[in-house]
Amino acid sequence: MLGLVLLLQVGTPAPPAPPPAPPAEPPGAVTAPTPPGPPGWGPPYGPPPGYGPGYPPPGYGPGYPPAEGPPAQPVPDEDAGVVHWFMRLGLGGGPAGFSRQTTLLALEGYGGGKVWATLDGAYMPHERIGIGAFMGLNSRSSEPNTSGYYGRAPTLQDVAYFFGAQAPVLIVGSRDVALHVTPRIGFVSGRLAFEEDSSEYPVAYGSTALAPVVETPFQNGVLWGAELSLTSFTYHVGVALGLLRGVVGPTGDLGENHDHGGLYIMAEGSIDG
Repeated sequence: MLGLVLLLQVGTPAPPAPPPAPPAEPPGAVTAPTPPGPPGWGPPYGPPPGYGPGYPPPGYGPGYPPAEGPPAQPVPDEDAGVVHWFMRLGLGGGPAGFSRQTTLLALEGYGGGKVWATLDGAYMPHERIGIGAFMGLNSRSSEPNTSGYYGRAPTLQDVAYFFGAQAPVLIVGSRDVALHVTPRIGFVSGRLAFEEDSSEYPVAYGSTALAPVVETPFQNGVLWGAELSLTSFTYHVGVALGLLRGVVGPTGDLGENHDHGGLYIMAEGSIDG
């Protein structure tokens, strides 16, 4: 019996040795605790299941988030240099009208030039063609440099008022600098008059009288012509050269046809939109 027990003990394998103990940490060493990661993320902060490299969300391909492209370029405003309407005020001068009456008055010593003032405006339904209106006046005063036995001659007043329609046409340019030619047609009302002279002239030995006064009515007629203008609507200034004809009949039995228009040049101020 004892022999059987010994035989069993000899045939039974010995139990495995216990695992070695972990190395002891050096004195004073402190192991930092591992902070917990976001919910669903494994340690240490690995991506959740189903996320590939670069951590794009499921269903998104490479390149997420999309790269930003160059900034969008501003769209140019096609109407930036276009004038849709304008108004101009001009002031200038020029010679007397071209007529036979002007020539006869010059022979009598009446000369001088005219002062012109105009106001015009137009709407441009097309970039190069517009329609509008104008108005203005011109005036001259002349006192001949002649004297004689009968004293000083009366002063001549030549004045005219006019208005009408116009159609400005843009030849070249834009709002910065624009060259327009503007045909015009309208109505003119003017008068030639000799003002009363307060000086006295002798009519006989020892007697005097006032200089005679010649009254003339206003005469009406058709006014037509054109203006060439160079305008900077950006700086609201310009210059214009124009010719208007406003011929009316003789002012008397000995008179000739008279032109209440003429050639002029003027400086202009403008507004536009």
